Amino acid sequence: MSPEQVFRTIVSLVPNWYMAEYGPKKVQIQVGDSSFECHALINPPPSLRKFREKSEALAAKLMTCPSAIYPTFGDILREALALAWLQQATDKIDWAKLLDYAGPLADRTYENAPVTVNVIARPSETGLHDLADERFGKITDHLSSGLFTYFIVDGSLRVADYCEVGWDEITTSASYKLYPELPHPFQCVMKKCDYSFHLTRQRDFLVSKKGGLLAARRKRRWKIYDVATLKNHIVSGLGSYKVGANVFEVLFDLSLRRHGALLVYDPQDKAILNVANPECRIDTGIPSAGRELIVSVASKINLAGSVGKVVPNKRLLLEMAGIDGAVIFNDSQITAVGAIINTHEEASGKAGARSTASLSAYHWGGRPAKVSADGEINIIFKSDRGDQECRAELEWL
Repeated sequence: MSPEQVFRTIVSLVPNWYMAEYGPKKVQIQVGDSSFECHALINPPPSLRKFREKSEALAAKLMTCPSAIYPTFGDILREALALAWLQQATDKIDWAKLLDYAGPLADRTYENAPVTVNVIARPSETGLHDLADERFGKITDHLSSGLFTYFIVDGSLRVADYCEVGWDEITTSASYKLYPELPHPFQCVMKKCDYSFHLTRQRDFLVSKKGGLLAARRKRRWKIYDVATLKNHIVSGLGSYKVGANVFEVLFDLSLRRHGALLVYDPQDKAILNVANPECRIDTGIPSAGRELIVSVASKINLAGSVGKVVPNKRLLLEMAGIDGAVIFNDSQITAVGAIINTHEEASGKAGARSTASLSAYHWGGRPAKVSADGEINIIFKSDRGDQECRAELEWL
Protein backbone atom coordinates (compact mmCIF):
# COMPACT_ATOMS: atom_id res chain seq x y z
CA MET A 1 0.00 0.00 0.00
CA SER A 2 1.15 3.52 -0.75
CA PRO A 3 1.32 6.12 2.05
CA GLU A 4 -1.84 7.75 0.66
CA GLN A 5 -3.72 4.43 0.73
CA VAL A 6 -2.63 3.92 4.33
CA PHE A 7 -3.84 7.44 5.16
CA ARG A 8 -7.24 6.79 3.57
CA THR A 9 -7.51 3.50 5.47
CA ILE A 10 -6.94 5.33 8.76
CA VAL A 11 -9.51 7.99 7.90
CA SER A 12 -12.05 5.33 6.87
CA LEU A 13 -12.12 3.98 10.43
CA VAL A 14 -13.19 7.27 12.01
CA PRO A 15 -16.69 8.56 11.11
CA ASN A 16 -15.79 12.00 12.55
CA TRP A 17 -13.15 12.52 9.83
CA TYR A 18 -13.99 13.16 6.20
CA MET A 19 -12.29 14.03 2.94
CA ALA A 20 -13.13 17.43 1.45
CA GLU A 21 -11.48 20.45 -0.13
CA TYR A 22 -12.48 22.70 2.78
CA GLY A 23 -13.50 22.06 6.37
CA PRO A 24 -13.80 23.83 9.72
CA LYS A 25 -11.11 21.76 11.45
CA LYS A 26 -8.03 20.27 9.83
CA VAL A 27 -6.76 16.86 10.90
CA GLN A 28 -3.19 16.15 9.81
CA ILE A 29 -1.95 12.57 9.69
CA GLN A 30 1.67 11.61 9.14
CA VAL A 31 2.39 8.37 7.28
CA GLY A 32 6.11 7.78 7.12
CA ASP A 33 7.65 10.81 5.44
CA SER A 34 4.35 11.95 3.95
CA SER A 35 1.79 14.23 5.56
CA PHE A 36 -1.90 14.17 4.64
CA GLU A 37 -4.95 16.18 5.62
CA CYS A 38 -8.60 15.46 6.24
CA HIS A 39 -11.27 17.46 8.07
CA ALA A 40 -13.62 17.38 11.03
CA LEU A 41 -16.60 19.55 11.93
CA ILE A 42 -15.48 20.09 15.52
CA ASN A 43 -12.16 19.85 17.32
CA PRO A 44 -11.07 16.23 17.78
CA PRO A 45 -11.46 15.05 21.38
CA PRO A 46 -8.44 13.78 23.35
CA SER A 47 -9.39 10.16 22.58
CA LEU A 48 -9.16 10.70 18.81
CA ARG A 49 -6.02 12.79 19.08
CA LYS A 50 -4.41 9.91 20.95
CA PHE A 51 -5.74 7.43 18.39
CA ARG A 52 -4.31 9.51 15.55
CA GLU A 53 -0.86 9.39 17.18
CA LYS A 54 -1.13 5.63 17.68
CA SER A 55 -2.27 5.22 14.07
CA GLU A 56 0.74 7.12 12.78
CA ALA A 57 3.14 5.00 14.83
CA LEU A 58 1.39 1.76 13.95
CA ALA A 59 1.23 2.55 10.24
CA ALA A 60 4.95 3.44 10.17
CA LYS A 61 5.79 0.15 11.88
CA LEU A 62 3.58 -2.04 9.70
CA MET A 63 4.76 -0.46 6.46
CA THR A 64 8.25 -1.76 7.11
CA CYS A 65 6.95 -5.35 7.04
CA PRO A 66 7.12 -7.38 3.81
CA SER A 67 3.37 -8.05 4.12
CA ALA A 68 2.73 -4.38 3.40
CA ILE A 69 2.79 -5.17 -0.32
CA TYR A 70 0.07 -7.84 -0.09
CA PRO A 71 -3.58 -7.14 -0.96
CA THR A 72 -4.60 -8.20 2.57
CA PHE A 73 -2.46 -5.52 4.18
CA GLY A 74 -5.41 -3.13 4.32
CA ASP A 75 -7.41 -5.65 6.38
CA ILE A 76 -4.41 -6.26 8.64
CA LEU A 77 -4.03 -2.53 9.19
CA ARG A 78 -7.73 -2.02 9.96
CA GLU A 79 -7.71 -4.85 12.49
CA ALA A 80 -4.57 -3.49 14.13
CA LEU A 81 -6.05 0.01 14.34
CA ALA A 82 -9.31 -1.31 15.82
CA LEU A 83 -7.30 -3.28 18.37
CA ALA A 84 -5.33 -0.15 19.28
CA TRP A 85 -8.59 1.77 19.83
CA LEU A 86 -10.05 -0.94 22.07
CA GLN A 87 -6.83 -1.22 24.07
CA GLN A 88 -6.91 2.54 24.47
CA ALA A 89 -10.36 2.21 26.06
CA THR A 90 -9.13 -0.29 28.68
CA ASP A 91 -6.20 -2.63 29.22
CA LYS A 92 -8.20 -4.89 31.53
CA ILE A 93 -9.65 -6.93 28.66
CA ASP A 94 -7.67 -9.17 26.33
CA TRP A 95 -8.95 -7.49 23.17
CA ALA A 96 -6.52 -9.34 20.90
CA LYS A 97 -7.98 -12.64 22.10
CA LEU A 98 -11.50 -11.28 21.58
CA LEU A 99 -10.81 -10.31 17.97
CA ASP A 100 -9.17 -13.69 17.30
CA TYR A 101 -12.31 -15.35 18.69
CA ALA A 102 -14.82 -13.12 16.90
CA GLY A 103 -13.28 -13.43 13.42
CA PRO A 104 -13.83 -17.16 12.83
CA LEU A 105 -17.07 -17.10 14.84
CA ALA A 106 -18.65 -14.81 12.26
CA ASP A 107 -18.16 -17.53 9.65
CA ARG A 108 -19.65 -20.34 11.72
CA THR A 109 -23.21 -21.67 11.65
CA TYR A 110 -25.29 -23.71 14.05
CA GLU A 111 -28.12 -25.81 12.58
CA ASN A 112 -27.59 -23.89 9.30
CA ALA A 113 -28.15 -20.53 11.01
CA PRO A 114 -25.47 -17.90 11.64
CA VAL A 115 -23.98 -18.05 15.14
CA THR A 116 -24.93 -15.07 17.30
CA VAL A 117 -23.62 -14.13 20.72
CA ASN A 118 -24.11 -11.59 23.51
CA VAL A 119 -21.33 -11.16 26.04
CA ILE A 120 -20.66 -8.75 28.89
CA ALA A 121 -16.98 -8.52 29.77
CA ARG A 122 -16.57 -7.73 33.47
CA PRO A 123 -12.89 -7.52 34.46
CA SER A 124 -13.76 -7.68 38.16
CA GLU A 125 -15.07 -11.26 37.74
CA THR A 126 -13.04 -14.47 37.67
CA GLY A 127 -14.21 -17.04 35.15
CA LEU A 128 -13.49 -20.72 34.64
CA HIS A 129 -14.06 -22.03 31.10
CA ASP A 130 -12.48 -20.20 28.16
CA LEU A 131 -15.22 -18.88 25.85
CA ALA A 132 -12.76 -18.88 22.94
CA ASP A 133 -11.88 -22.57 23.39
CA GLU A 134 -13.18 -24.29 20.25
CA ARG A 135 -13.71 -27.53 22.20
CA PHE A 136 -16.77 -25.94 23.80
CA GLY A 137 -18.09 -24.49 20.54
CA LYS A 138 -20.95 -26.99 20.11
CA ILE A 139 -22.36 -25.74 23.39
CA THR A 140 -21.38 -22.08 23.52
CA ASP A 141 -22.29 -21.40 19.88
CA HIS A 142 -25.95 -21.98 20.73
CA LEU A 143 -26.01 -20.22 24.09
CA SER A 144 -26.26 -16.45 24.71
CA SER A 145 -27.89 -16.11 21.29
CA GLY A 146 -31.27 -14.76 22.36
CA LEU A 147 -32.43 -11.17 22.63
CA PHE A 148 -31.94 -11.20 26.40
CA THR A 149 -29.44 -13.99 27.16
CA TYR A 150 -25.74 -13.42 27.65
CA PHE A 151 -22.48 -14.67 29.08
CA ILE A 152 -20.48 -12.77 31.67
CA VAL A 153 -16.76 -13.23 31.08
CA ASP A 154 -13.68 -11.93 32.83
CA GLY A 155 -10.94 -9.93 31.15
CA SER A 156 -9.44 -13.10 29.69
CA LEU A 157 -12.76 -14.26 28.18
CA ARG A 158 -13.30 -17.00 30.76
CA VAL A 159 -17.00 -17.56 31.43
CA ALA A 160 -18.06 -16.47 34.93
CA ASP A 161 -21.84 -16.76 34.48
CA TYR A 162 -24.65 -17.46 32.02
CA CYS A 163 -27.57 -15.08 32.50
CA GLU A 164 -30.68 -13.49 31.11
CA VAL A 165 -31.94 -9.91 31.38
CA GLY A 166 -35.22 -9.89 33.29
CA TRP A 167 -38.17 -7.82 32.12
CA ASP A 168 -38.03 -5.83 35.34
CA GLU A 169 -34.39 -4.94 34.65
CA ILE A 170 -35.08 -3.29 31.30
CA THR A 171 -35.64 0.41 31.77
CA THR A 172 -36.94 2.90 29.23
CA SER A 173 -34.36 5.51 28.35
CA ALA A 174 -35.39 9.02 29.35
CA SER A 175 -33.45 10.62 26.49
CA TYR A 176 -31.62 9.79 23.27
CA LYS A 177 -29.11 6.93 23.38
CA LEU A 178 -25.62 6.72 21.89
CA TYR A 179 -26.01 3.13 20.79
CA PRO A 180 -28.54 1.16 18.70
CA GLU A 181 -31.49 -0.66 20.24
CA LEU A 182 -29.94 -4.13 20.07
CA PRO A 183 -27.57 -3.73 23.07
CA HIS A 184 -30.11 -1.82 25.19
CA PRO A 185 -31.27 -4.72 27.41
CA PHE A 186 -27.65 -5.50 28.19
CA GLN A 187 -26.81 -1.85 28.81
CA CYS A 188 -29.48 -1.95 31.53
CA VAL A 189 -27.54 -4.58 33.50
CA MET A 190 -24.00 -3.43 32.72
CA LYS A 191 -21.83 -1.90 35.42
CA LYS A 192 -19.68 1.19 34.96
CA CYS A 193 -16.52 -0.68 33.97
CA ASP A 194 -18.25 -3.35 31.86
CA TYR A 195 -17.99 -3.76 28.10
CA SER A 196 -20.31 -5.76 25.87
CA PHE A 197 -19.89 -7.36 22.48
CA HIS A 198 -22.52 -8.77 20.17
CA LEU A 199 -22.38 -10.82 16.99
CA THR A 200 -25.62 -10.39 15.01
CA ARG A 201 -27.34 -12.61 12.44
CA GLN A 202 -26.11 -10.23 9.76
CA ARG A 203 -22.56 -10.98 11.02
CA ASP A 204 -22.10 -7.47 12.37
CA PHE A 205 -19.84 -7.31 15.40
CA LEU A 206 -20.60 -4.52 17.90
CA VAL A 207 -18.52 -3.52 20.91
CA SER A 208 -20.01 -1.14 23.49
CA LYS A 209 -19.01 0.46 26.74
CA LYS A 210 -21.52 1.54 29.34
CA GLY A 211 -23.48 4.35 27.71
CA GLY A 212 -22.25 4.16 24.14
CA LEU A 213 -21.03 2.24 21.10
CA LEU A 214 -17.25 1.82 20.99
CA ALA A 215 -16.49 -0.04 17.74
CA ALA A 216 -18.19 -2.09 15.04
CA ARG A 217 -17.13 -4.40 12.24
CA ARG A 218 -19.26 -4.87 9.16
CA LYS A 219 -18.24 -6.82 6.07
CA ARG A 220 -14.83 -7.20 7.76
CA ARG A 221 -14.40 -3.41 7.85
CA TRP A 222 -13.97 -1.70 11.21
CA LYS A 223 -15.31 1.61 12.43
CA ILE A 224 -14.38 3.16 15.77
CA TYR A 225 -16.67 5.48 17.71
CA ASP A 226 -16.24 8.41 20.00
CA VAL A 227 -20.01 8.57 20.13
CA ALA A 228 -20.45 11.88 21.94
CA THR A 229 -18.46 13.81 19.36
CA LEU A 230 -19.90 11.79 16.46
CA LYS A 231 -23.34 12.87 17.64
CA ASN A 232 -22.11 16.47 17.60
CA HIS A 233 -20.81 15.97 14.05
CA ILE A 234 -24.26 14.79 13.01
CA VAL A 235 -25.70 17.84 14.75
CA SER A 236 -23.34 20.12 12.79
CA GLY A 237 -23.97 18.34 9.51
CA LEU A 238 -27.76 18.49 9.80
CA GLY A 239 -27.77 21.97 11.30
CA SER A 240 -29.96 21.20 14.32
CA TYR A 241 -28.98 19.91 17.76
CA LYS A 242 -32.38 18.34 18.36
CA VAL A 243 -32.45 16.59 14.99
CA GLY A 244 -28.87 15.38 15.26
CA ALA A 245 -29.38 13.95 18.73
CA ASN A 246 -32.69 12.30 17.87
CA VAL A 247 -31.68 10.68 14.56
CA PHE A 248 -28.42 9.22 15.92
CA GLU A 249 -30.10 6.12 17.36
CA VAL A 250 -32.66 5.94 14.52
CA LEU A 251 -29.93 5.78 11.88
CA PHE A 252 -28.06 3.03 13.72
CA ASP A 253 -31.25 0.99 14.12
CA LEU A 254 -32.07 1.33 10.43
CA SER A 255 -28.52 0.30 9.58
CA LEU A 256 -28.69 -2.89 11.65
CA ARG A 257 -32.06 -3.78 10.09
CA ARG A 258 -30.33 -3.97 6.69
CA HIS A 259 -33.18 -2.11 5.03
CA GLY A 260 -32.36 1.01 3.06
CA ALA A 261 -33.94 4.31 4.08
CA LEU A 262 -33.70 8.03 3.43
CA LEU A 263 -34.52 10.67 6.04
CA VAL A 264 -34.60 14.28 4.86
CA TYR A 265 -34.61 17.13 7.33
CA ASP A 266 -36.37 19.95 5.50
CA PRO A 267 -36.46 22.96 7.87
CA GLN A 268 -37.47 25.46 5.16
CA ASP A 269 -39.89 23.10 3.37
CA LYS A 270 -37.93 23.24 0.13
CA ALA A 271 -37.39 19.54 -0.57
CA ILE A 272 -41.08 18.78 -0.05
CA LEU A 273 -41.89 21.04 -3.02
CA ASN A 274 -39.82 18.78 -5.28
CA VAL A 275 -41.47 15.40 -4.91
CA ALA A 276 -42.85 13.46 -7.87
CA ASN A 277 -45.73 11.92 -5.91
CA PRO A 278 -47.75 14.58 -4.03
CA GLU A 279 -49.88 11.82 -2.49
CA CYS A 280 -46.89 11.02 -0.26
CA ARG A 281 -47.59 14.15 1.77
CA ILE A 282 -49.30 13.58 5.09
CA ASP A 283 -49.35 17.27 6.06
CA THR A 284 -51.89 18.31 3.41
CA GLY A 285 -54.90 16.27 4.47
CA ILE A 286 -55.03 14.42 1.12
CA PRO A 287 -52.57 11.52 1.40
CA SER A 288 -53.08 8.34 -0.61
CA ALA A 289 -55.43 5.72 0.79
CA GLY A 290 -52.57 3.58 2.09
CA ARG A 291 -50.95 6.48 3.89
CA GLU A 292 -54.20 7.34 5.66
CA LEU A 293 -53.34 4.42 7.94
CA ILE A 294 -50.25 6.18 9.30
CA VAL A 295 -51.24 9.86 9.32
CA SER A 296 -52.31 9.88 12.96
CA VAL A 297 -49.13 8.15 14.12
CA ALA A 298 -46.73 10.05 11.86
CA SER A 299 -48.16 13.38 12.97
CA LYS A 300 -47.07 12.59 16.53
CA ILE A 301 -43.43 11.92 15.60
CA ASN A 302 -41.24 15.00 15.78
CA LEU A 303 -37.55 14.35 15.14
CA ALA A 304 -36.84 18.02 15.73
CA GLY A 305 -38.60 17.97 19.09
CA SER A 306 -37.18 17.89 22.59
CA VAL A 307 -34.06 15.80 23.21
CA GLY A 308 -35.12 15.33 26.81
CA LYS A 309 -37.41 12.47 25.78
CA VAL A 310 -37.05 9.51 23.45
CA VAL A 311 -38.51 9.81 19.97
CA PRO A 312 -42.15 8.69 20.30
CA ASN A 313 -43.22 5.68 18.26
CA LYS A 314 -39.65 5.09 17.12
CA ARG A 315 -40.26 1.50 16.02
CA LEU A 316 -43.18 2.64 13.90
CA LEU A 317 -40.93 5.28 12.36
CA LEU A 318 -38.37 2.60 11.49
CA GLU A 319 -41.04 0.66 9.62
CA MET A 320 -42.35 3.75 7.83
CA ALA A 321 -38.78 4.60 6.78
CA GLY A 322 -38.64 1.21 5.05
CA ILE A 323 -41.38 2.22 2.60
CA ASP A 324 -39.90 2.94 -0.82
CA GLY A 325 -38.99 6.63 -0.93
CA ALA A 326 -37.98 9.22 1.66
CA VAL A 327 -39.34 10.31 5.00
CA ILE A 328 -39.33 14.12 4.93
CA PHE A 329 -39.74 16.17 8.10
CA ASN A 330 -39.43 19.76 9.26
CA ASP A 331 -39.11 21.37 12.68
CA SER A 332 -42.60 20.42 13.77
CA GLN A 333 -43.63 17.16 12.07
CA ILE A 334 -43.18 14.52 9.42
CA THR A 335 -44.47 15.97 6.18
CA ALA A 336 -44.12 13.00 3.79
CA VAL A 337 -43.64 9.23 3.85
CA GLY A 338 -42.46 7.34 0.78
CA ALA A 339 -41.58 10.52 -1.08
CA ILE A 340 -40.06 10.12 -4.54
CA ILE A 341 -37.73 13.09 -4.87
CA ASN A 342 -37.33 14.63 -8.31
CA THR A 343 -33.81 14.27 -9.65
CA HIS A 344 -31.87 17.51 -9.48
CA GLU A 345 -29.73 18.29 -12.52
CA GLU A 346 -26.59 18.26 -10.35
CA ALA A 347 -27.44 14.78 -9.05
CA SER A 348 -27.89 13.05 -12.41
CA GLY A 349 -25.43 10.24 -13.03
CA LYS A 350 -25.14 9.32 -9.37
CA ALA A 351 -25.00 5.54 -8.93
CA GLY A 352 -28.07 4.13 -7.17
CA ALA A 353 -31.61 5.49 -6.91
CA ARG A 354 -31.37 6.19 -3.18
CA SER A 355 -28.01 7.95 -3.58
CA THR A 356 -29.48 10.06 -6.40
CA ALA A 357 -32.48 10.94 -4.23
CA SER A 358 -30.23 11.86 -1.31
CA LEU A 359 -28.02 14.15 -3.40
CA SER A 360 -31.10 15.66 -5.07
CA ALA A 361 -32.65 16.37 -1.67
CA TYR A 362 -29.45 18.18 -0.69
CA HIS A 363 -29.52 20.35 -3.83
CA TRP A 364 -33.24 21.09 -3.37
CA GLY A 365 -32.44 22.51 0.07
CA GLY A 366 -32.92 19.50 2.35
CA ARG A 367 -30.44 17.85 4.68
CA PRO A 368 -30.41 14.13 3.87
CA ALA A 369 -29.34 11.14 5.96
CA LYS A 370 -29.21 7.97 3.87
CA VAL A 371 -28.99 4.34 4.99
CA SER A 372 -28.06 1.89 2.23
CA ALA A 373 -29.48 -1.60 1.95
CA ASP A 374 -26.09 -2.87 3.12
CA GLY A 375 -26.27 -0.69 6.22
CA GLU A 376 -23.87 2.14 5.44
CA ILE A 377 -24.95 5.53 6.78
CA ASN A 378 -24.26 8.70 4.80
CA ILE A 379 -25.00 12.35 5.55
CA ILE A 380 -24.43 14.99 2.87
CA PHE A 381 -23.70 18.48 4.19
CA LYS A 382 -22.00 21.76 3.39
CA SER A 383 -18.40 21.91 4.59
CA ASP A 384 -16.84 25.36 4.82
CA ARG A 385 -13.86 27.28 6.04
CA GLY A 386 -14.25 31.04 6.04
CA ASP A 387 -15.90 32.05 2.78
CA GLN A 388 -14.85 28.81 1.04
CA GLU A 389 -17.27 25.90 0.96
CA CYS A 390 -17.87 22.56 -0.72
CA ARG A 391 -20.12 19.53 -0.48
CA ALA A 392 -18.92 16.78 1.85
CA GLU A 393 -20.14 13.52 3.34
CA LEU A 394 -19.97 11.78 6.69
CA GLU A 395 -19.99 8.01 6.29
CA TRP A 396 -19.97 5.17 8.80
CA LEU A 397 -21.23 1.69 9.75
